[in-house]
Amino acid sequence: MVRRQLKSVMIDGALRTETVSKLQNLALISLPMLRMMAITDGPKSGLFCRKVRAAAPGSLQQVGSSLCYTLIAWIGLLRCAAEKCLAGDFYSLSFARLYSLLRQEPRAFTLGELGLMLWLDSLANTNWASEIGSSLNSRWPREKQRVVTMRVAWVLLGLSKNRHCAGRDRLMREALQFLTSAYNDSSGLFALDRPHWTRGLFGQKDRTVCGSFASQVYPIVALCEYAREYPGVNIVRMIRNCTDRICSLQGNSGEWWWIYDVRNSSVLADYPVYSVHQDAMGPMCLLAAMKIDLESDYTYAINKSLD
Repeated sequence: MVRRQLKSVMIDGALRTETVSKLQNLALISLPMLRMMAITDGPKSGLFCRKVRAAAPGSLQQVGSSLCYTLIAWIGLLRCAAEKCLAGDFYSLSFARLYSLLRQEPRAFTLGELGLMLWLDSLANTNWASEIGSSLNSRWPREKQRVVTMRVAWVLLGLSKNRHCAGRDRLMREALQFLTSAYNDSSGLFALDRPHWTRGLFGQKDRTVCGSFASQVYPIVALCEYAREYPGVNIVRMIRNCTDRICSLQGNSGEWWWIYDVRNSSVLADYPVYSVHQDAMGPMCLLAAMKIDLESDYTYAINKSLD
């Protein structure tokens, strides 16, 4: 099923066979690791841990738990129809835990996580959209000034994927406006946050000057989904400009850098921090951009990233 899903990302034959094979191998490596990260007992059962680390020789220890990672893990597993790869009744346990939190402790989820949950609901057909939308609509007016670009992109992504959320059109417009405000047209990059006023003072300067790799990737993916439903030249131009820019800044060995200066499109922190950038986030956003902008071909950058 993982192989079938990855084959579906081929765009007019643009992706070479070896590129798809690399993506398949990485996906297959992730499945046994995710099994090790599933918390099956204790007070956090039903969630995925934040990370695993070496314990006794030959064994791994789970560290912490994360609602965010739980949602992202299930989105990935369901997209590849691989949820059955997790042994036992963990699927049922996990979704029961998520629904219980949604009903009893909705504030356990950030605004961005509610966006991810909308996306998950569209894949799992859990019919949670009404309750997710209720929480999102009530909290958005008060909390939108305190949420960052990446998490607003998650909100727009979830709303674009799920049509069953009350107030969807209004929320999508406001999320899009946020991302547009965080975008620097001259550099083609998104800042960590948009310029805004807080308690009479201008927002933190560093958050409007710096942009992380994540704050490029998730707006690209979210805008691609938005453009499917609301085609627009300006949206596609933003997608193309940002993807072109991060590819032009890609390291000689295929590295994706951590922090950019959105004023002049320079690299502020040139350490390739996470393998997930190379193996997943970079290819993910470039594949999404190629699907929405058929004139662009980022196969070369995907191959460099994976290599």
